[in-house]
Amino acid sequence: HLPLCHPTTLCAMLDLAGALTESDRVEIATSVLGKVIDMLSSFLSDLESLFFDQCYARALYEDNPYQVVFFDENVDAVSMMQAFTSNLRTNLSREFLKILGPNHRISLLNHSLVGDACSVLGNCLSAGEKTIETNPRSTSADHGGNNGSGYFWALAFSHYELALKGWTKVESLSHPNAASAAYSVARCLRELGKLD
Repeated sequence: HLPLCHPTTLCAMLDLAGALTESDRVEIATSVLGKVIDMLSSFLSDLESLFFDQCYARALYEDNPYQVVFFDENVDAVSMMQAFTSNLRTNLSREFLKILGPNHRISLLNHSLVGDACSVLGNCLSAGEKTIETNPRSTSADHGGNNGSGYFWALAFSHYELALKGWTKVESLSHPNAASAAYSVARCLRELGKLD
Protein backbone atom coordinates (compact mmCIF):
# COMPACT_ATOMS: atom_id res chain seq x y z
CA HIS A 1 0.00 0.00 0.00
CA LEU A 2 1.17 3.49 -0.82
CA PRO A 3 0.62 6.23 1.76
CA LEU A 4 -2.16 8.69 1.00
CA CYS A 5 0.30 11.50 0.43
CA HIS A 6 2.65 9.60 -1.87
CA PRO A 7 3.18 11.41 -5.21
CA THR A 8 1.78 8.43 -7.11
CA THR A 9 -1.37 8.43 -4.98
CA LEU A 10 -1.86 12.18 -5.39
CA CYS A 11 -1.32 11.98 -9.14
CA ALA A 12 -3.76 9.07 -9.45
CA MET A 13 -6.34 11.19 -7.62
CA LEU A 14 -5.60 14.15 -9.93
CA ASP A 15 -6.05 11.85 -12.94
CA LEU A 16 -9.34 10.64 -11.49
CA ALA A 17 -10.46 14.26 -11.14
CA GLY A 18 -9.40 14.90 -14.73
CA ALA A 19 -11.42 11.92 -15.97
CA LEU A 20 -14.41 13.06 -13.91
CA THR A 21 -14.26 16.58 -15.37
CA GLU A 22 -14.08 15.16 -18.88
CA SER A 23 -17.24 13.14 -18.18
CA ASP A 24 -19.02 16.22 -16.76
CA ARG A 25 -18.98 15.00 -13.18
CA VAL A 26 -17.53 18.26 -11.94
CA GLU A 27 -18.94 18.10 -8.41
CA ILE A 28 -17.21 14.80 -7.63
CA ALA A 29 -14.02 16.01 -9.37
CA THR A 30 -14.03 19.14 -7.21
CA SER A 31 -14.34 17.00 -4.08
CA VAL A 32 -11.40 14.81 -5.16
CA LEU A 33 -9.29 17.89 -5.96
CA GLY A 34 -10.08 19.36 -2.55
CA LYS A 35 -8.80 16.19 -0.88
CA VAL A 36 -5.60 16.22 -2.96
CA ILE A 37 -4.90 19.85 -2.12
CA ASP A 38 -5.65 19.32 1.57
CA MET A 39 -3.40 16.25 1.79
CA LEU A 40 -0.54 17.94 -0.05
CA SER A 41 -0.83 21.13 2.00
CA SER A 42 -0.84 19.17 5.24
CA PHE A 43 2.11 17.01 4.19
CA LEU A 44 4.25 19.96 3.07
CA SER A 45 3.32 21.93 6.19
CA ASP A 46 4.28 19.01 8.44
CA LEU A 47 7.64 18.56 6.70
CA GLU A 48 8.35 22.29 6.82
CA SER A 49 7.50 22.36 10.54
CA LEU A 50 9.73 19.35 11.17
CA PHE A 51 12.61 21.06 9.37
CA PHE A 52 12.29 24.31 11.32
CA ASP A 53 11.80 22.47 14.62
CA GLN A 54 15.03 20.57 13.96
CA CYS A 55 16.87 23.80 13.08
CA TYR A 56 15.56 25.50 16.21
CA ALA A 57 16.55 22.57 18.41
CA ARG A 58 20.04 22.46 16.92
CA ALA A 59 20.53 26.19 17.47
CA LEU A 60 19.06 26.16 20.96
CA TYR A 61 20.70 23.03 22.30
CA GLU A 62 24.00 22.88 20.44
CA ASP A 63 26.64 22.01 23.03
CA ASN A 64 24.10 22.57 25.81
CA PRO A 65 24.52 20.11 28.69
CA TYR A 66 20.94 20.83 29.80
CA GLN A 67 19.33 19.70 26.55
CA VAL A 68 15.85 18.33 27.21
CA VAL A 69 14.52 17.99 23.64
CA PHE A 70 16.00 15.44 21.25
CA PHE A 71 15.08 14.85 17.62
CA ASP A 72 15.61 11.61 15.80
CA GLU A 73 18.68 12.45 13.74
CA ASN A 74 17.71 9.77 11.23
CA VAL A 75 14.68 11.79 10.09
CA ASP A 76 15.90 14.23 7.46
CA ALA A 77 13.09 16.58 6.44
CA VAL A 78 15.08 18.03 3.53
CA SER A 79 15.81 14.60 2.04
CA MET A 80 12.16 13.65 2.42
CA MET A 81 11.08 16.86 0.65
CA GLN A 82 13.66 16.36 -2.10
CA ALA A 83 12.49 12.79 -2.75
CA PHE A 84 8.84 13.82 -2.69
CA THR A 85 9.41 16.77 -5.03
CA SER A 86 11.48 14.68 -7.42
CA ASN A 87 8.77 12.00 -7.60
CA LEU A 88 6.04 14.59 -8.07
CA ARG A 89 8.01 16.23 -10.92
CA THR A 90 8.60 12.84 -12.56
CA ASN A 91 4.85 12.23 -12.54
CA LEU A 92 4.35 15.28 -14.79
CA SER A 93 5.34 13.08 -17.73
CA ARG A 94 2.58 10.55 -17.14
CA GLU A 95 0.44 9.55 -20.10
CA PHE A 96 -2.86 10.90 -18.78
CA LEU A 97 -1.56 14.48 -18.74
CA LYS A 98 -0.46 14.07 -22.36
CA ILE A 99 -4.00 12.98 -23.24
CA LEU A 100 -5.52 15.98 -21.44
CA GLY A 101 -3.07 18.40 -23.02
CA PRO A 102 -0.84 21.10 -21.55
CA ASN A 103 -3.60 23.69 -21.05
CA HIS A 104 -6.14 21.44 -19.37
CA ARG A 105 -7.06 22.62 -15.88
CA ILE A 106 -5.75 19.40 -14.30
CA SER A 107 -2.41 19.76 -16.11
CA LEU A 108 -2.14 23.36 -14.92
CA LEU A 109 -3.01 22.35 -11.36
CA ASN A 110 -0.29 19.69 -11.50
CA HIS A 111 2.27 22.37 -12.32
CA SER A 112 1.03 24.57 -9.48
CA LEU A 113 1.31 21.70 -7.01
CA VAL A 114 4.84 20.86 -8.15
CA GLY A 115 5.66 24.56 -7.78
CA ASP A 116 4.26 24.46 -4.24
CA ALA A 117 6.47 21.50 -3.32
CA CYS A 118 9.55 23.15 -4.86
CA SER A 119 8.87 26.46 -3.10
CA VAL A 120 8.47 24.82 0.32
CA LEU A 121 11.76 23.01 -0.23
CA GLY A 122 13.42 26.20 -1.48
CA ASN A 123 12.10 28.09 1.54
CA CYS A 124 13.51 25.53 3.97
CA LEU A 125 16.86 25.50 2.23
CA SER A 126 16.97 29.31 2.05
CA ALA A 127 16.18 29.69 5.72
CA GLY A 128 18.29 26.82 6.92
CA GLU A 129 21.36 26.71 4.69
CA LYS A 130 23.55 28.05 7.46
CA THR A 131 22.12 25.50 9.90
CA ILE A 132 22.49 22.69 7.39
CA GLU A 133 26.15 23.59 6.89
CA THR A 134 26.77 22.97 10.61
CA ASN A 135 25.29 19.46 10.32
CA PRO A 136 28.25 17.04 10.35
CA ARG A 137 26.33 14.57 8.16
CA SER A 138 25.80 17.07 5.33
CA THR A 139 28.20 17.33 2.43
CA SER A 140 29.16 20.25 0.24
CA ALA A 141 26.96 18.75 -2.49
CA ASP A 142 23.94 19.48 -0.29
CA HIS A 143 24.30 23.25 -0.66
CA GLY A 144 24.76 24.02 -4.32
CA GLY A 145 24.16 22.83 -7.83
CA ASN A 146 20.91 20.93 -8.12
CA ASN A 147 20.32 20.85 -4.38
CA GLY A 148 20.61 24.51 -3.31
CA SER A 149 17.72 26.80 -2.54
CA GLY A 150 18.16 28.78 -5.77
CA TYR A 151 17.70 25.63 -7.83
CA PHE A 152 14.38 24.81 -6.18
CA TRP A 153 13.16 28.42 -6.35
CA ALA A 154 13.98 28.39 -10.09
CA LEU A 155 12.08 25.11 -10.50
CA ALA A 156 9.11 26.51 -8.62
CA PHE A 157 9.21 29.61 -10.82
CA SER A 158 9.18 27.55 -14.03
CA HIS A 159 6.17 25.50 -12.90
CA TYR A 160 4.24 28.51 -11.62
CA GLU A 161 5.00 30.37 -14.85
CA LEU A 162 3.61 27.48 -16.93
CA ALA A 163 0.50 27.42 -14.74
CA LEU A 164 0.08 31.21 -14.96
CA LYS A 165 0.35 31.25 -18.76
CA GLY A 166 -2.09 28.36 -19.00
CA TRP A 167 -4.65 29.83 -16.61
CA THR A 168 -4.61 33.20 -18.37
CA LYS A 169 -5.09 31.39 -21.70
CA VAL A 170 -7.90 29.11 -20.45
CA GLU A 171 -9.61 31.61 -18.13
CA SER A 172 -8.26 35.09 -17.35
CA LEU A 173 -5.85 36.75 -14.98
CA SER A 174 -8.77 37.36 -12.60
CA HIS A 175 -9.33 33.61 -12.16
CA PRO A 176 -8.32 32.59 -8.60
CA ASN A 177 -5.80 30.00 -9.84
CA ALA A 178 -4.20 32.53 -12.21
CA ALA A 179 -3.97 35.10 -9.44
CA SER A 180 -2.44 32.53 -7.10
CA ALA A 181 0.11 31.53 -9.75
CA ALA A 182 0.95 35.22 -10.35
CA TYR A 183 1.64 35.78 -6.66
CA SER A 184 3.72 32.61 -6.59
CA VAL A 185 5.76 33.76 -9.61
CA ALA A 186 6.41 37.07 -7.84
CA ARG A 187 7.55 35.26 -4.68
CA CYS A 188 9.94 33.08 -6.67
CA LEU A 189 11.38 36.11 -8.46
CA ARG A 190 11.87 37.84 -5.11
CA GLU A 191 13.64 34.80 -3.67
CA LEU A 192 15.82 34.58 -6.78
CA GLY A 193 16.70 38.27 -6.47
CA LYS A 194 15.11 39.13 -9.82
CA LEU A 195 12.19 41.33 -8.76
CA ASP A 196 13.72 44.61 -9.90
